[in-house]
Amino acid sequence: MVDINLPVLLAQRRMTISDLHRATGISRTTIISLYYERAKGVKFTTLSIICKYLKCEIGELIKFKEEEALDEYQNRELDGA
Repeated sequence: MVDINLPVLLAQRRMTISDLHRATGISRTTIISLYYERAKGVKFTTLSIICKYLKCEIGELIKFKEEEALDEYQNRELDGA
């Protein structure tokens, strides 16, 4: 599992979703899905554009939660998925 830290990064910079959209050209739908952690996937180019604009590293934008990822994988294996 991953945590998307976009709300924190935007708040630290006193920016809104609309500000990020206008500055980067990334669709509001994509930004909103990342902001509210609804995204099932995201393009590397999108992450790159966001990180470049916010002047942050990918690790500041996305946090990997290893234990939860392992638990989810094991549950899928048990369910036969």
